[in-house]
Amino acid sequence: MGKIFFWGILLASCARCQALPAEPGAAPACPPQCHCEEDGIMLSVDCSELGLSEVPANLSPLTAYL
Repeated sequence: MGKIFFWGILLASCARCQALPAEPGAAPACPPQCHCEEDGIMLSVDCSELGLSEVPANLSPLTAYL
């Protein structure tokens, strides 16, 4: 149940994401103020200690950790 909830939240938050055109095989976009690391095809995005008031709008749909 926890994994389903996580993916539901992730998909709902990505509904607001703007799709960026990317070349096949290109690295997923990382919000400029955050630090990102790729883990296979998934992306870990670290926006900690930035004082953000909302989730960055340009997160990759492949973001597995925020």
